[in-house]
Amino acid sequence: MVTKIYLFKAPKRYTEREEYEISILEKIGEKFRLGELLDYDVYYQGDIAYLKGRFSRGKVMAKFVEGGEAIALLRTSKVRVGRFK
Repeated sequence: MVTKIYLFKAPKRYTEREEYEISILEKIGEKFRLGELLDYDVYYQGDIAYLKGRFSRGKVMAKFVEGGEAIALLRTSKVRVGRFK
């Protein structure tokens, strides 16, 4: 497993909360090639949101404020690179 920290600015929310949370996880998944989003969980403490997402090639834990700074911890499986013959 490889662990990475990703700092980013969370976009402002213009859609429903559930769609907003999924879009954040999918953007992180696309950036780091984590594959398909299998499931996710979210909980809030005041205006701070905590997201946990499980992808086919790794996991993401993110902490953010809507429209503010965000941090994500990624745990990805090592991808083997095939040899060219």
